[in-house]
Amino acid sequence: RSERAPRQCAQASRRKMAPTAAAAQPHPAAGGTTIAWPWLVIAALATYNLLSLTHLFLIWSTPGHPVPEDAKQVGLLAFGGSSAVVLPLCLLLFSCGPPSPRRGQSFRIYTFKVFCSMAVLFILQVLIRIEIARWHNDEVNLADKGVPISANVSSARERGEL
Repeated sequence: RSERAPRQCAQASRRKMAPTAAAAQPHPAAGGTTIAWPWLVIAALATYNLLSLTHLFLIWSTPGHPVPEDAKQVGLLAFGGSSAVVLPLCLLLFSCGPPSPRRGQSFRIYTFKVFCSMAVLFILQVLIRIEIARWHNDEVNLADKGVPISANVSSARERGEL
C-alpha cells in the first residue's frame, strides 16, 4: 500500500502537467491553411477606391469648378476614411492571417465569423465603388452639358469649401 501511493501520485502529477492530445494540437485548418486571397482582393478594391476619390478631389478642387454638394463632400471624407482603414487591415490579414479561435470555441462558428466580416468589408467597398462611379458620371455629364465653370467660384471662396 505504501509503495502504490507514491507511484499513483507521480502518475497523477504527470497527467496534470502533460497536456492532452486534443488540447496540444490545433485544429488542422487553423494552422496556416486559411485562404488569404480574398483579403488581397478587398485591399485592391480599397486601393482603387482611394485612387478614384483622389481623382474626384482633384477635379472638385480645380479652380473654377462648380462646388459639389455638401453630401458629396462629406461622402468623400467618409469613403476615404473607410477605405484608408480597410486597406492596411486587409493587407495585415493577408500577410499574417486572421487570429486563431479561442480555446473551446467551435472552429466552424469562428470560420463563419471571419467569413462574415470579410463579406461585410467587401460589400462596403463595392457600395463605395458604385457611389464613386455615380459621382464620376455626374462630373462627366456636367462637363458635357457645358455648365459654366465659373458659376460657383465666388460662393466657394466665401464659404471656404473645396
